[in-house]
Amino acid sequence: KKAKQKGHDSDDKAEEQKVSAKEVLDKTKDTLLQVDAQATAAADDGIDHEAADALAAAGTICTFSASRKGVDARARDINVTNFTLQHMGAVLLDETEIVLNHGNRYGLIGRNGCGKSTLLKALGARAVPIPNSIDIFFLKEEIEPSDTMTALDAVMSVDEEHLKLEAQAEDLNHLLGELADGGAGDGDNGEEEKTPEEIQEEIMDALNMVYERLDALDASTAEVRARSILSGLGFTHEMQSKKTKDFSGGWRMRVSLARALFIQPVCLLLDEPTNHLD
Repeated sequence: KKAKQKGHDSDDKAEEQKVSAKEVLDKTKDTLLQVDAQATAAADDGIDHEAADALAAAGTICTFSASRKGVDARARDINVTNFTLQHMGAVLLDETEIVLNHGNRYGLIGRNGCGKSTLLKALGARAVPIPNSIDIFFLKEEIEPSDTMTALDAVMSVDEEHLKLEAQAEDLNHLLGELADGGAGDGDNGEEEKTPEEIQEEIMDALNMVYERLDALDASTAEVRARSILSGLGFTHEMQSKKTKDFSGGWRMRVSLARALFIQPVCLLLDEPTNHLD
C-alpha cells in the first residue's frame, strides 16, 4: 500500500509540474505577442479601434480588406488592400492599395483638398492594419506654447517609449525565470505546440530586440542627443533653455520636429512640416 501511495504521489507531482510548465508556455506566448518597438496597445488586427472610431466620428471613414489571420506583429512593411477613404461623405480614395516598405521615403503630391492630410491622419491614428512592430509618430502641428516647458524639456519629455521597453524587458526576464523553474514541458501539447527550448529562444530574441532599442535610447545620453538635434535645427544653447511660449509658430514647429527625430520612430509621418518655417 505504501508503494502504491508513493506511486500516486509521484504521479500527482508530475502532473503538477506538467500543468506548471504548460502555464509558463502559455503565458510566454501571450507576452511575445505583445512585444514590439513601439505600440503594444494596438489590437491584434493591427488597428487602433478607439482611434479609428474617433476618426469616424469626425467624418473620416476607412474601409479595407482584412485577413482572417490578422497582421504579423513582426512585419516591417505596411500593406493594405482594397482601401477606400471617405471624408464627410466624399470619396477621396476608392479601392486602392497602401504599400509602404521599410527603409523607404515617400512623398504625397496632389492638389489642395484631394485628401493628403486625411490619409496621413488615418495612418497616424492606425485606422488601417499596421503591424505592431511599427511605431508611428505623426507630426501635424507645432508644439503648444508653454510658460513652464523649455524647448529642451519638450524634446526630452516625448521619450515615453523608454519606460515601455523597460517594462517589457522585466516581463521577459521574469518569463525566462518561470520557464526555467517549470522544467522541460510535458511533450503532450500537440504537434503545433512549441517546446520550452523553442519558446526560450523566442524570448531571448525578443529580449535582445528590446535591449538593442534601449541602447539606442540610452537615458544617459538623452540630453546630449536632444541638444544635438535642436542645434541641428538652428537652436543655440541659450534658445534651448527658452520657454516654448517665447517662440514663434515656426520655431515651435522645429521643436515638434526635434521631438520626432529624438524618438527615432520606425514610421515618421510629416504633414506639411515646412509650414511657418523661415
